[in-house]
Amino acid sequence: MDTLTDAYLAHRPASRTSTLPAWDRRTALRACEYPLETLPLAAAKITSMRAAYPEFAAAAMDKL
Repeated sequence: MDTLTDAYLAHRPASRTSTLPAWDRRTALRACEYPLETLPLAAAKITSMRAAYPEFAAAAMDKL
């Protein structure tokens, strides 16, 4: 969930980043709307990702 913030800080370590964690969460949660069936993944992997989503979303919201 912190991928965007980590990458941004690697390039601009002196930047004000107080809102970047919120953008990381928003982006991560938004990506969950993507139609997974269009990805070249096995059905079992897609099922696993969908099953993990509620826990992922709760963890993202707890970090806000």
